[in-house]
Amino acid sequence: MLFAALLKRRIMEPLQRLECSGLKISCLDLSSAGVPLHDADDIRVLIPLAQHDTIHGSHAPGHDTVVNWPEVWIVPPRLGFALSAAPPARVAVVSIDRGFCEREAMAAMGVRTHVVDPHVSVDPVVRRFGNVFAAGMRVARVPEAPFLEGAARELAVHVAMNYGRPAANGGRGLSPDRLARAIRFIDASLGASLHVDDLARHVHMSPFHFARMFKISTGHSPHLYITLRRIERAKELLEQTSMALAEVAQAVGFATQAHFTGVFRAYTGTTPRVYRLRSRTPATA
Repeated sequence: MLFAALLKRRIMEPLQRLECSGLKISCLDLSSAGVPLHDADDIRVLIPLAQHDTIHGSHAPGHDTVVNWPEVWIVPPRLGFALSAAPPARVAVVSIDRGFCEREAMAAMGVRTHVVDPHVSVDPVVRRFGNVFAAGMRVARVPEAPFLEGAARELAVHVAMNYGRPAANGGRGLSPDRLARAIRFIDASLGASLHVDDLARHVHMSPFHFARMFKISTGHSPHLYITLRRIERAKELLEQTSMALAEVAQAVGFATQAHFTGVFRAYTGTTPRVYRLRSRTPATA
């Protein structure tokens, strides 16, 4: 009976690490004492796990980063830094092998990209993976290998697509004139239904080649770029006008207020109503 009790206790102890080809996941309990993370040839994705958690990262004198839930922090390879949190916080650290990330991105997008800059972003896709990994470790339940390997590929492509830069030899993007025409067309059409076919037709290109070259030029897919521009325009309308939320949603191309609210929250971490209230509340000393 004693052996069974010890075995049960051991089985239920939280896992400290998950690993598969190209991907490693661990969870850290941070305090004000700090934890050093040495430079490595991996892309590190740091995910605060609980609401109100805030983590602090320092990677050079005078270069500090603050990450507030629900934000995540994308850290490029070869960047050493120290993590701390006060009050204490729990963070998932997802390490993606750089070569694996670049190969998966090349296979999926046909463009070689490198993650070279740190990013702090509200990213629901990354957060979903972090929550799943952390939950599995907390209950000592190792995901099945096919799931973990599929997650590694999906996460690598997502990070490369959204946070990578095209490599110098990744191909030539749109000409400055075509890029400017496409961006002007997007900004003038945010209230309408916009598709890659519309943009490609506007600059006299095939949809496939336009999407590939637009990604090389801007670092974003056309769909993501349009979504980000809609969110930025919505912020301007929320700050500067008294338009009803449904009117703002329609003005930036969303069919319903509910859809607009969901997308706005995913990219900003708050709702349009709360964003408007905060933007109009004077800062206090």
